[in-house]
Amino acid sequence: MQQDIIRILTDESFQRWLAGKATSEEKASWDTWLSADTRHLHLYTAARKLWCAAQFIELPKPDADIELKKLESVLGLGKAAKSVTRVSKRNTFLANISTNFAILKNYIRPRYPIFAVTAFVILIAIYVTHNISDNYIHVRTDFGQRKTINLADGSQIIINANSHLSYSGEPPATEFTLTGEAFFHVAPRDNSRQPFRVKTKDGTVHVFGTRFNVHERDHGTRVVVNEGCVGILPAGEENNKPVAIELNQGDMVHFYKNDRILIPQSVVSEVYTCWFTDRLIFNKTPVREIIARIEETYDVAVVILNAELLEQKISGSIENTDLHVIIQALSNVLQVPVVFTENKIILGQ
Repeated sequence: MQQDIIRILTDESFQRWLAGKATSEEKASWDTWLSADTRHLHLYTAARKLWCAAQFIELPKPDADIELKKLESVLGLGKAAKSVTRVSKRNTFLANISTNFAILKNYIRPRYPIFAVTAFVILIAIYVTHNISDNYIHVRTDFGQRKTINLADGSQIIINANSHLSYSGEPPATEFTLTGEAFFHVAPRDNSRQPFRVKTKDGTVHVFGTRFNVHERDHGTRVVVNEGCVGILPAGEENNKPVAIELNQGDMVHFYKNDRILIPQSVVSEVYTCWFTDRLIFNKTPVREIIARIEETYDVAVVILNAELLEQKISGSIENTDLHVIIQALSNVLQVPVVFTENKIILGQ
């Protein structure tokens, strides 16, 4: 992994891409590379962290041989290091850095002598990161934004707006922590595979190969199953049982941390999982719930002047392309005018 990180960090086009100075062709190439494989996302995350630490400040041209020898001395990669026989995680990693130096020497001297100091900072950062970081990948979405992650085992995760998903960068990725909302399409599991789990502050969803939605917005966690089966275990109950309840296709449960009794409901699952499709589906859905969904997705305040309309229930579907289209459709359904201001939407008169 370290060699792959160094390889891309020594690519000038990658450095320009990180700095926002890449040509359109370079940007397109690296964007395609990033989305092609989840392993590339892990490489990018690690490399960008090191690049930011190094800052790539322009310095007077150093003597590459002198700077490399200084680094070898600091990290103990000279003759003294060769005499060490005790095997440990730290020494093994130092040996890997030594191997990386052989690569850097061959690459830097004939091409980029000015890169020696940068290499020094990067390799120190690699050493520190290796010892203090858990190599977790963090995927965040802004308001009005969605992201899709394709895992190596064929599973897919679609992350809704204003959300944060984290998971280990070491494959296979099977344990995820979610704040916000995401839809999971998990490849079938068997006993030979590690269990797939999704954690929120309220508890854990145990997955057996399924399609389901998890929603957590500071008012408990809601899980809806489109297909297959999942197990739910509220936080605080971990020592009591493996799962508190199992949900099957069409089931929904809403729970909080330390809940002891979970009662599933039978629902039209598409109502809760249509947010990433081109149409929003409603089935006797109160306007109050629709407004809450709009506000948490787009970070905008929606005001209904007639409070009675908040309890009105809507069935059907509307186009899900952007905020203005959704609000205009809602205005038509409720038969009230709409006014857009800078940070507020007013429905009614």
